[in-house]
Amino acid sequence: MMRPQMWLKALFHRATADDEMTREMTAHLAMEQDALEERGLPPSEAHRQARVAFGGVERHKEAVRDERGTRFLLDLGGDIRYSWRGLRLRPLFAASVIGIVALGLGSTMAVFAWAYGMLFQPIPGVTAQDRLVPILFRNESGSDFGTSYSTFIAIRGFAPLLHQSIGSTATSLQIDQADGPARELSGTMVTGDYFGVLGVTAELGRVFTPAELDPVNDPRTVVISDALWRSHFGSAPDVIGRRIRLNATTFTVVGVTKRGFRGLSRSGQTDIWLPLSALPTLQHDPKNLPLDPFRNFVDKLLVRMPAGAHSADVQQAVLQAVQRLSRPEDNETYKEYPPSIDGRIGTPARMLTGETSIAERLLGVVGLILLLTCANTANMLLLRAARRAGEQAVRQALGASFVRIVRQHLVDGLMLAIPAGLFALILMFGIGHIFANIRLYGLPAFDKPAFDWRVVAVALLLTLGATLLFSVAPAFAATRQVVTAFRAGARSDTRRAQRLRSVLCAVQIAVAMTLTVGSILLASSIHNLLAVDTGLNPATTTYGINTQAQGYKGDRLHGLRTGLITLMRQQPGVQAVAVAEGTPFDGGTFGESLRPAGWTAQKWPVHSITYGVSPDYFSAVGTRVIAGRSFAPSEFDDSLAHVVVLSLAAARALFGATNPLGLSVERRGFSGVETLTVVGIVSDSRTASLREANDPVIYSPEASFHTWSITLIVRATLPPAELDRTTARVLAAVDPTLPLGPGQRIRESILRTIAPERLFGRLVGLLAVIAALLSAIGLYALIASAVTARTREFGIRTALGASSASLVRLVMRQGITLGAAGIAVGTIGAYGLSQVLRSYLFHINPTSAVAYLMAGAAALLLCLGASLLPARSATRINPVDALKSD
Repeated sequence: MMRPQMWLKALFHRATADDEMTREMTAHLAMEQDALEERGLPPSEAHRQARVAFGGVERHKEAVRDERGTRFLLDLGGDIRYSWRGLRLRPLFAASVIGIVALGLGSTMAVFAWAYGMLFQPIPGVTAQDRLVPILFRNESGSDFGTSYSTFIAIRGFAPLLHQSIGSTATSLQIDQADGPARELSGTMVTGDYFGVLGVTAELGRVFTPAELDPVNDPRTVVISDALWRSHFGSAPDVIGRRIRLNATTFTVVGVTKRGFRGLSRSGQTDIWLPLSALPTLQHDPKNLPLDPFRNFVDKLLVRMPAGAHSADVQQAVLQAVQRLSRPEDNETYKEYPPSIDGRIGTPARMLTGETSIAERLLGVVGLILLLTCANTANMLLLRAARRAGEQAVRQALGASFVRIVRQHLVDGLMLAIPAGLFALILMFGIGHIFANIRLYGLPAFDKPAFDWRVVAVALLLTLGATLLFSVAPAFAATRQVVTAFRAGARSDTRRAQRLRSVLCAVQIAVAMTLTVGSILLASSIHNLLAVDTGLNPATTTYGINTQAQGYKGDRLHGLRTGLITLMRQQPGVQAVAVAEGTPFDGGTFGESLRPAGWTAQKWPVHSITYGVSPDYFSAVGTRVIAGRSFAPSEFDDSLAHVVVLSLAAARALFGATNPLGLSVERRGFSGVETLTVVGIVSDSRTASLREANDPVIYSPEASFHTWSITLIVRATLPPAELDRTTARVLAAVDPTLPLGPGQRIRESILRTIAPERLFGRLVGLLAVIAALLSAIGLYALIASAVTARTREFGIRTALGASSASLVRLVMRQGITLGAAGIAVGTIGAYGLSQVLRSYLFHINPTSAVAYLMAGAAALLLCLGASLLPARSATRINPVDALKSD
C-alpha cells in the first residue's frame, strides 16, 4: 500500500517523481544489459534484448501512475488546462455561453430564493420547526376566520397529542413618544405556553409566566423583540422593568427575545408580544373579553407534535375535538368548514390558496427559461464540437476512450458553468432589486432573497445539472464523428448532429412562443382589468388614522372627525374632504342583510356592503348622486339619524323598477333590526375586486357607527408629497399624539387587488423577452454554421449563375422551417401555460386566436431576422475562394 506522502509527491511534484521513476527504470535496464553482456552478447544486442524483455518504458510509467492513484487527477488537470487554452483562444464564444447560462440560472435562482424564503426557509429562533403543525380555520373563500379561546382550550385539552398547543392573534399597537406622535408597532397577543412551545428564550429578562398567560388576569406585561430594543430603546441594558405606554395604557417590559426572532410570519415582523388577556385593555373595551365564546380571538393555532406523531394524527385529533364542542353553532360551523393543517408555518394565507401557490407557479414558468438556456448552450457547444471534429477524430484514432472524450466535454462545460454560476448569484440579487423597485401590492417583496446554505446548494445543483444537460449532447456527438471527420476534414458535420442542433433550436423557439403567448394573455388581462369603470376617482387619497389605540370613542371621536374636516377644507388646493368607516378596495367594510320594510318572507333577500360616511364622501371619491340627495350635516352629527343612501345595484335588488326614495328598508346588524329611510340613490362602484360585478352598497351617516378608527378622504390638486405634509400638519393641530397612516391613492388600492396578475405579467413578459433573445442567438448560430459548412456548395451555385435572391431564399428557408416547427410545438406549450394562468385572466379567452397569431407572427419575424445576416453572408461568397478552401 502506497504511503500518503508518496501519493502527494506524485500528485504535486510530478516532474520530480517522474525523474525518479525514469532513473529507476534506466537502472533496471542497465542491470539487465550488464547481465546479458556477461553472458557474451555484444553491447548493442544486449541493449536490444534488455529493452525487449523490459517492455515500453512509458507503458510502465503509466502502470505506476495507475497504481499510485494519481492518473485520473493528472489527466483531469490536463483536461482543465486544455479546456482553458481553447476558451482563451475563443473569448467571444466563452463570454456568450457564460452570459446565456448566467441569465438562465440567475432568473431561476432568483425566483427559487424568493419562493424558498416565503414557503420553506426556517423561521429564525424557532427550534425543531418540522414538529410544528399549523391548524387552519378557513372558509370557502380561503380566508382565515380563527376560533374562540374556549374552542382553543377544548382542542388543547382533548388529547395528549394536542397539549402543546399555542394560539396567537395579530394586533396593531401605538407606543407613545416624547417628541412626536405615537409610533405604530406590530403586536401579537398570545395564549398557551407560546415561547416554550416554540423553544424561544429571552436574551434579557424572561418570557411570560403561566399566571400572566391566564386570560382571567391582566398583568400588563410585554416581551419586546431585539430589533425594537435596539431601534426604540437604544439597546439600553436597563430596559427590563421599564414602563412604556401602549395604546395610552402603561405596560411593563419583562423580556427581550433572542436576536433574529420576529414572530412566526415570514412576510411580517412582530415588535411586541402581549398576553391575550390584554385585549380589552388595548382596545379600551371592557366588554371585549377573551373568554367570550362568541368571539374568535385566536387567529392562529399551532401544535408541536410529540416524538413519533405525524401530521395526520394531529388532523384527526383536532377533528374529533371540534366535533365534541358543546355549542351547536360551533358544531355546525366546523362541520361546514372543518379545520385543516398545513406544514408551512409562517407562510401568508395568500400564498397557500388556490390549487398551487404563487411561488410554485412562478417556479414552473421560470423552469422554461432554464430549459431554454440548456438547449441554447448545448446548441452552441454542438457547433463548437463540429468545428473540432477532426481533432476529436484524431484523439479517438490514437486510442482515446469514449469515457475520456465525454470527460473532456464535461470539463469544457464546467469551465463555462462555474463562472456562469458565480455571475448567476450576482444576477439573482440584481433581479431581486429590480422587483423591489416595482412594488407589487399585496404580495411579498423580491428584495430580500433568502441566501443560506440551502439556496447555495440548489444553485450548485442547478449549475451542475445544467452542465450535464448542455455538455452530454456534444460529447456523444463527438464520439460518432471519427469516420466522417477523416473523410471530409475538420469542417464536416454529420447529419445526426445537424438534426440534433435543429431540434434544440426548435425547442428554443417553442419556449419563446409559449412565453410570448402567456405574456400577451396576461397583458391583455391587465389592460381589461384597468379599463373597468370602478365608479371612483382614482386620484383621491385616503389616510388611515388608528384612533382605537388612543381610546377615542363617542363625542371625542366625533369631535376629531369634524375638526379634521373643518381644518382640511381650509387648506389651499383641497377640493373635497370626507371621513368614512372603510373605503372601497381598502377593507374595513362588512356585509349586512337587507330587506324592504314589510317583507314577510323569512329569508333576507339582499346582502350588502356597508359604509359609514360623512356628507361630502360622494364628492370626494367621485360617486355621482343619481336621485335624491346625500346626507345633511345635521344627519352626520346625529347618531340616531335613521337614513340611508343606496347604490343603484342595491336599489334594484331591493325594489326592482320602483322608485325607492322615501321608502324604508330594514337592516339586520349586531344590535338587531333597524328601519332606515332611503334619501338618495348613487351610482355603482366596485368595492373589493375588479373582476366581480358591482355589489349592492348602502351608505349610512358616519356618526351612526361606533368604530374607533377612521379613514380621512381627500380630493385635492396638490402633488402627493405636499398633500401628505399638509394632512400631517392638520392632524398634528387637532391631536399631536395621533400617528397618520401613509397616504394611499385609490388607484394604488385598486392595483393592490390585481397584484398577482401584475406579478405574472411582468415576470412572464421579462422571461418572454429573454427567451426571444436566446432563441434568436441560437438560430443565428445554427444557420451561420450551416452557411459556413456549405461554403463550397454556395460557391458552386454562384459560379453556375445562381442569383443572390435565390441564395437568400435557400438559407432563409431553413430558418422558416425551424420557426414553423417551433411555433407548432410552442402552440401546444402555450395552451398548457394558459391553463395554468387561467385564474389570472380577465375577459380574454385562454385560447384567444389573436394572442396565438400575434405570438406566432413575432416568432416568425424573429426567425427571419436571425436568418437574414447568414443569408446575406452566403451571397458574398467568392466562388474561387470557396473552391480553394476545400
